[in-house]
Amino acid sequence: PPGPAQITFSVTGRARVDPIPERARAVGSGASASQDKSESESEAPEAEALECETWIPDWATPELHERLLSELEVIEAMFPDEFQVLNPEVKSHLEGCLSKGVVSRATDPLRIQISQHLDGPRGGCNMLVEFSMPPFYPLHDANVLLREADEGAGWIKDGLQNLQATLRTEVLPTLEGSEVVQKVTDWLNMHGPAVLSSAEREAADPKRRAKAEREAREAEPAATKAERIEQARKERLSAKFTEKWDLCYAFVKHGSCKDKNCQWRHELPKKEEKEEKEEPPKEETKTKAGGGKSTAKAGGKKKK
Repeated sequence: PPGPAQITFSVTGRARVDPIPERARAVGSGASASQDKSESESEAPEAEALECETWIPDWATPELHERLLSELEVIEAMFPDEFQVLNPEVKSHLEGCLSKGVVSRATDPLRIQISQHLDGPRGGCNMLVEFSMPPFYPLHDANVLLREADEGAGWIKDGLQNLQATLRTEVLPTLEGSEVVQKVTDWLNMHGPAVLSSAEREAADPKRRAKAEREAREAEPAATKAERIEQARKERLSAKFTEKWDLCYAFVKHGSCKDKNCQWRHELPKKEEKEEKEEPPKEETKTKAGGGKSTAKAGGKKKK
């Protein structure tokens, strides 16, 4: 029969049942074996105990971590001086998961940064391209952020914002499911100078800048689906119900309600101002037969 068991808890709150080694049952060695067991557990990597209880999809495999780490090796070889890992602890964690053949349960994305010089008017600009890669990258999309390495003219900031918007709406959706770092850097070097030149011309020409701002406002995304549903509901209710529809009838009529659990609104309706003013009484005109006024007095005689 199996021997006695020892129950321990990790930081995650998950119970783990481990059988006590056979040597721990020997007389005089039980206490020391239990102490050795607890010490060995306390020396376990903290990363394993601090992992979150996250749901892992069926299609997630350690191969995803291998693809990400292999891409980083290629990018680091291409840009040895410009490449930087912003959170190396996440990279170490993924390497450990790959060596053990398990899928990471961490939720933090791996963030890397590449410094690039973008050609353009007035010498171009130096920019920083930051990639934020979720745990199941590349099947989950990476996020790309562009910013200036050094503060420069306003049109440079506008140009980088235009590049970033085009990246997110037109370029990244076409790269779904694939490694994107090298493809994004190539796209920036190919299209970046033209976008910077356009931004510089717009900054020099007020009319062109006003037109660009107007087009940007018109291109803003419409309200979300939830907002449209809520707006339609409000319009439907406003057309169907009046402001008095939820007033308590007893409270409106008598000024009080005897029902303690009444769900209707206890409030007197606002007195509506009479828009129609009282019309003055109409003067009745007496009409006599003949339609004309008679100058003869009753009982009088006409003068000849």
